[in-house]
Amino acid sequence: MGTNSNQLVFATWWKESLQLWDIALNKSVVTIPITSNVCKITYTPNDRYVLVQGFDNLIEIRDAKTLKLIQTLDQVGFFTDANFKAPKTPDGLYEIYPYFRSVFLKKVAGSPVVAALPKTAQPPTISWELPGRSDETVASNAFGVKACITGDGITAHQLYLNGEPVSLRGFKRLGCPLGIDQVLTLRIGPNELYLTATTAAGTVSSERRYVTYQPPAPSPLTVQTAPQQKRLALVIGNARYQHAGSLANPVNDALALKAVLEECGFTVLYYADLDKKGMVTAFQEFGLKLKAYNVGLVFYAGHGLSIRGMNYFLPTDANPQSEDEVEFEGIPTTRLIRKMEEANRLTNIILFDACRDNPFARTWGRGLGDSGGFALLPPPKGTLIAYAASDGEAARDRAKTGTNSPFTKALVKYIRQGGLSLSQILQRVRTEVENETAERQTTQDVNMMRDDFYFR
Repeated sequence: MGTNSNQLVFATWWKESLQLWDIALNKSVVTIPITSNVCKITYTPNDRYVLVQGFDNLIEIRDAKTLKLIQTLDQVGFFTDANFKAPKTPDGLYEIYPYFRSVFLKKVAGSPVVAALPKTAQPPTISWELPGRSDETVASNAFGVKACITGDGITAHQLYLNGEPVSLRGFKRLGCPLGIDQVLTLRIGPNELYLTATTAAGTVSSERRYVTYQPPAPSPLTVQTAPQQKRLALVIGNARYQHAGSLANPVNDALALKAVLEECGFTVLYYADLDKKGMVTAFQEFGLKLKAYNVGLVFYAGHGLSIRGMNYFLPTDANPQSEDEVEFEGIPTTRLIRKMEEANRLTNIILFDACRDNPFARTWGRGLGDSGGFALLPPPKGTLIAYAASDGEAARDRAKTGTNSPFTKALVKYIRQGGLSLSQILQRVRTEVENETAERQTTQDVNMMRDDFYFR
């Protein structure tokens, strides 16, 4: 910490011991045990003493050459205290001024302070860009939040939505010390947003911003003509993977969706355990047929991965040996989304029950946090995308009871109930999945549809 030029040694605190180190010999000359509450070691300017300061305001004065304890100053206070009287080093040359986790020395004769006072920490400042007002109403549940945090030494920061912390994946630099640019999924009604940030000066909270999600009210015409809509669905369940083991329920999930969609007037293209060639063929067939329909729906259950912000379906013959090979072995979800947008710009619904664990994590030597489930991507206009789990989460393959995943189980239940809009169904599905998984899994959806949709 300090340097004794006469002896070419310095004191260092290492593993609850104070060492005197010989630079020339590159070894410890003296080692003595000390308590673990040390916060600073300071040499006097003449290299005669070492001051060892603890968190509990205890100061030990030790000989700099031998580290022998000479004197203990207990509860000496801080020099900012009204009645503080500075103690002196044993030779009477220096006054000792404790200041929180630092020690400053001053010659008794009145020479300037040897060490400069530390820069006083300032609390951080948080400024909102979006929402731009303290209270606003939106018609989409996908809302982009932007804010900037400024301040020296920011040690922690957190965004909260309705009192719950939000994943920090969206935090990035935006021309300010620390920024956030993230798409959140709002619940129907008022949503509370606020940020916290921490420096050495403490933690501050931003002003609350409120965003009310108010979906457009369905017109009578929309409800009356729903049975007359031409509806086409592509339903895929991939369970038997050649190189990644089998999943218990994707085929069961796909069959359950197929049955309830047919009850609601959908023509269903159903497939199970498709390899890459089979999935590409199914997407092409669906895209061609969708041109004659005004509602398109895709349900996929199976393995899916998000790599560098891009989502991929995993066919049953996929065998990527590394993260870089996923783009060749998997199928980008954007390929399917583009086909749906080209064929039908009215109403497209995509339901992904695919945010399961990375089946190749052990081979790659990587965990789910590095290559996890599907990431949240904004869809084109007229499209709703719903995910079984939030960005980066793993979705459970099996509910506590039955043969379906928690997401599919709840989805089938509320579609079959009838009288609910798609937005209302997804709200209820989210609540049921959270209850089923003890809040370890939260569904997420991004809605860019022009009108709400009713299954029946």
